[in-house]
Amino acid sequence: MMYELPIRKPDSNPYEYCGTDECGSSVAIGSNAPTDVMKDSSLGEMRGKSSPVVLRTVTVILVISNTALIALFVVIYINYEQHKLDVYQDIQSAKDLINLNAEDSLNKLQQIQANIVDGVSPLYSSLGWIRSGHLFYKCFADVNANYSTAYSDCQNYWGRLASKVLRVPMVAKNILKNKCRGAWIGFDDLQTEGDWIWSDGGVMENITTEWAQNEPNDLDGQEDCAHISSLSRDAEKLLLNDINCARKFTYICEIEI
Repeated sequence: MMYELPIRKPDSNPYEYCGTDECGSSVAIGSNAPTDVMKDSSLGEMRGKSSPVVLRTVTVILVISNTALIALFVVIYINYEQHKLDVYQDIQSAKDLINLNAEDSLNKLQQIQANIVDGVSPLYSSLGWIRSGHLFYKCFADVNANYSTAYSDCQNYWGRLASKVLRVPMVAKNILKNKCRGAWIGFDDLQTEGDWIWSDGGVMENITTEWAQNEPNDLDGQEDCAHISSLSRDAEKLLLNDINCARKFTYICEIEI
């Protein structure tokens, strides 16, 4: 039995064929000829049907992947926030411990200081030094010296010309009772004219001393050291006067422990 092979129309779909009447001619071939044509047609149909399945599979995979990534980021973020909290708590704990240790150390140092002062107090008292807290002071009323010599003598006692102790009201009043009026104290502007500095590094402002009337006047440009002039009218402050550092006066030393 003979078959006619359909001839493909020019520029037509490769899977569309025509017979004798449409294409105008036909070719007689063996009985197995239509098999390849049928295979090509079946392949096209399979491709068309499988595309949606593949797309759905890819979509599902992408959705699952994105969900997993989001979940991973959430876990990482939670762990990060927890880590920050842990670090902050550790820092706070460290600060609290440092503050506690610092306060405890300060209390211990103050106790040690008090014990030392208590220990040396009898010795200093026997030598004529007067205690005020952790300070000892003494007026050398029987010695006259210029400012430089008085300054050095106080350092020989591991002290300095009086400064801090003069800021204690009761001490200020007691000094004048001990024949120390006119005595040198640790207050000068030797480094910079007009900048009066105490021997402990303090400045003029305090509640127990002030300049006497019209002082300091730096008479003849030669007055750079201060001494006690008198007591104020209300007997609450020591009045100071600037004077030539070469003059000789008694002096007051202080030792800080």
